[in-house]
Amino acid sequence: MGPEPGAAVIGRRIDGKHPDKRYLYPMRKRQFFFLPGKQDYRSFCSRYPNRRTAMMPSKESRLSATQILSNREICPGYFRMRIACDQVYQDAIPGQFVMVRLVGQASPLLRRPFSIHDLILEENRVTGFDILYKIIGAGTEALSMSRTGDIVDVLGPLGRGFSTRGDFGRVHMVAGGIGVAPLVFLTNHMVRQGLSSSQITLFIGGRSCGDLLCLEIFERLGIQIKVTTDDGSAGDQCLVTQPLGEALRQQKPEILFACGPMPMLREVVAISEIALVSS
Repeated sequence: MGPEPGAAVIGRRIDGKHPDKRYLYPMRKRQFFFLPGKQDYRSFCSRYPNRRTAMMPSKESRLSATQILSNREICPGYFRMRIACDQVYQDAIPGQFVMVRLVGQASPLLRRPFSIHDLILEENRVTGFDILYKIIGAGTEALSMSRTGDIVDVLGPLGRGFSTRGDFGRVHMVAGGIGVAPLVFLTNHMVRQGLSSSQITLFIGGRSCGDLLCLEIFERLGIQIKVTTDDGSAGDQCLVTQPLGEALRQQKPEILFACGPMPMLREVVAISEIALVSS
């Protein structure tokens, strides 16, 4: 089971600082952030040696054994798991993740990272959270066979998450395949903070229509959606960065969030930097 995708953000500095200046490009009144994905800790540290603290548990994180509330296949090979949690997740931030391991199984030995897909709220209290995952190895295959009531070992919430402070105005989000996972939490969070859904545009792409996830959630929220697929089975037949580039030339957002495969993120970096520098 491999790492989840990374995340790119165009927006304001977090507390006026950024841990890695190599990925900070000043753009007049805007800045560009490129944040790594939820990767294995050793792999993360080897690639980003000066950012180890981003993966380490904070004082708000907690290790717990908790129940699976449901585990449902939403598309062939893709599952949404709901997991019970305590109040430490009340302050979870979009873009954070959890480390999950099935209890009572020798393999896989290590916990695996998953973005927090969304929070389960009951009367404004967090009672659980969702993760969205794709079967890509023995770990996720074992996870897909788990049932309601099974126990999982969870460490979280982890990571710095997205910066969602302030009034963003217009927001663009870019998702590639399973990279849509943290953007549902992000969208719901921004709407709860008072951002109008009409100000949010999602650019979502996949290899085929079977890789386009959560569209019904975004449609229900009323945000604008631009769909692309590699094979043309849904939306436009092109890379998701093509309509993004066209949109950036027409009207620039205050902030852009992205999560997906590294080649997609590199292209988002390139076209966003060009668009914002030329403004």
